[in-house]
Amino acid sequence: MRWAQSYSIIDHQILYGRYLHRLSHEAMALYLFLVVVGDRQGRSFYADRSITEILRLSGPRLHQTRGELIQEGLISYRKPYWEVKNLPLEQEQTLLIPLPAIDYDTRILASVKSSSQGLIKFESNRYSVPFTHANKMLTLKADAQEVWIYEQQQLIAQHRRSLQKYQLIENPRHPQGLLPSRPKGAYFKHRDLLLTLGDGAQHYLAALGKTELHLAHQLKKIAALFELFGPAEVKAALEQALAYNAFGHDYLKNIILANRRKRNTPSPLGTPSSRINPDLVRYTWVEERNPKIYDDRFQTEEPDHES
Repeated sequence: MRWAQSYSIIDHQILYGRYLHRLSHEAMALYLFLVVVGDRQGRSFYADRSITEILRLSGPRLHQTRGELIQEGLISYRKPYWEVKNLPLEQEQTLLIPLPAIDYDTRILASVKSSSQGLIKFESNRYSVPFTHANKMLTLKADAQEVWIYEQQQLIAQHRRSLQKYQLIENPRHPQGLLPSRPKGAYFKHRDLLLTLGDGAQHYLAALGKTELHLAHQLKKIAALFELFGPAEVKAALEQALAYNAFGHDYLKNIILANRRKRNTPSPLGTPSSRINPDLVRYTWVEERNPKIYDDRFQTEEPDHES
């Protein structure tokens, strides 16, 4: 039985539980009456006299029909309180659809095609697959934390899902064997690495291609900067190089080194070093002392050579 704010409804279990087959017409009329007049908890406070007048039942017949409902577990009665009870759960369970043997797969499902470099694109990021699965239609499944890639029913790659943009998520073992068999494989790999830096990298690559510099060599050198300094510093240098139309790995390297020197500029005397963790400086301070006290402490008297 489910109760609303000011009325109640009769559960389908009244029919499916075959109550209609077992109860008399007077018992069903009494049950319907109690459902209609009950509050949100199915309780009512009607006296026997009022019920016999409304339903046109005799006193003994009301007593008999009340017994039917109590025996079926549909109501409880303690004069003058009536209460319509919830239907037995055991009977409802027989009507429930059983749960599937295997949990429903709620992961994102998509069909993807791997590139010639063994990469698939999901959202704005690229994920690697073994090079033996390049140029194939694959199935991708993803949840909030992981990305799974299948060929038919076989799992071929699994990665942590990146929530950032323009990232290259690669298993170092996946491209092994690809570069020796494809002379241009290294070029595309270095190009893709540069493009992970976002829109600015696309403009930089297009401008770099218009110079007289050897593009493949430049991309190889820029990829080495990733290993030396990390993508964050390369991206900052690339944005500065674009502003000054300075293209080539030498410019990028010089900008990175200049930025590092700028960050490591010595602090003025008497102030904490900029290399110290600010949290440590906030809670730790050493009183400044005049170095002259150490000269006075270790000063020794010169021997008197005067006779």
